[in-house]
This record gives sequence, C-alpha cells and structure tokens, in this order.
Amino acid sequence: MFACAIALASGIRTVDEPVEEIQIQYQNECMRNTVGEKTIDRHERREKHRPEFNTLNVDRTDLDFCFWVGVTCRNGRIVGIAWNMSNHVSIQSLAWLPPSIERANITGKWIHTKLETHRLPKNIRHATFSSCGLHGSLELRELPVRLEELHLRRNKFTGEIRLTSLPPRMRIIDLERNKITRAFVSNDRLPGSLEKVDLFNTKGPRLVCLDGKKADPRIHLYEQYIELMGF
Repeated sequence: MFACAIALASGIRTVDEPVEEIQIQYQNECMRNTVGEKTIDRHERREKHRPEFNTLNVDRTDLDFCFWVGVTCRNGRIVGIAWNMSNHVSIQSLAWLPPSIERANITGKWIHTKLETHRLPKNIRHATFSSCGLHGSLELRELPVRLEELHLRRNKFTGEIRLTSLPPRMRIIDLERNKITRAFVSNDRLPGSLEKVDLFNTKGPRLVCLDGKKADPRIHLYEQYIELMGF
C-alpha cells in the first residue's frame, strides 16, 4: 500500500520499478509542490546559460534538485535546504518538504501560509522559517519526534500555544516577534534537553503554568538584550 501511495503521488505508472527510482521521483514531486513550476522553469532557463551546463558529468534529461543552490544531498537524498532573500526561489508550501530533510533554513521568503507542523519532514532536526509571513495558530504538540531546534521569529502566528508535549530532544524554540496571546506550560513535561523558549513580543504573551505557580525559567518573555541592559 505504501509503495502504491508513493507511485500515485509521483505519477509513476507501475510499482515494478526499483525502489530507489521510486523514492527519487517522489522526492522530486515533493520539491515541485514546494517551489512550484514557475520557479523550476526560471531555474532551468538560468542553468542553460551556465558555461559548464553541457560539461557536467551528469544526466540532465531529468530534473535534479541536488544541483540547486542551497540544497544539500547525501546519496541522492535531499537532507538540507538553505534559502534566503538572495535566492531566486519562490516557495508555495512547506507541507511537501521531502521526508529525508534533516535541516531546513528558510528566511525572508514570503510564503504567507499556515504551518502544518504534523506535515514537517519526519527526519528534520533543525527547522528555521523566520520572516516568512507564516500565520494562524501554531500546534506544537505535533512536531516531528526528532526535532531539536525550531526558529519561527518574525512571523504572524496568533492565538495560544501549548508547551505540554514537545519532542524529547528539543533544545530551542524561538517564537519572538509573533502575536501569541497565551502560552500554556507544563513544567514537569518539558524535556530535560530544553535550553530556552523565546516568546517575546510587545503585547505578551501571558504564561499559564498548569502544574505550578511559576513557569520554568527556560521560558523567556523578554529579549535577552533588554534583560542585560536592565530595562
């Protein structure tokens, strides 16, 4: 069933092809849904003008995202993406990032969508989506189990968050400069690996501790430079 689902998702007509080929085609389909066809067309037009285009010892008949600037691959699998304002990449969704990704650093890209945390790559350990226009509510109880760092500063998240069921190796959560109004905290359920949760914004949020009078000091409501200056 799983192989059939992958085959259908990637447009493969048969599941008799080697598993590796199916996985690569599925990876490409994920990337197509992430960046969109317009971005792919622009990229390929630029590539054709590179002097080394016809001398690279690779098969250019199929799209290979491993050659894209900011994309890191290991054994043909995409394990890292690093895109910022200087990259000519438009992003239409974060829900289709390839499942093999371990690090994603996307900043200053106007995505303007909700972040479906349960659809983030299952292998991701470091995720940065800062200044991307992400909005709506933020569910932190459905984060990938291997996630260690989550940086979402300067977006437009609103409403309440719950720090009650975080991944076991989580170290850093950065939600500064969002519009979170209330944060529910369970001190006893915070992972021992946690170093800090930054929640600073100009109008809150309000902390609600579910198992004590005072929230764990690793939960920060103020910017560090303000604290250091004594304001």
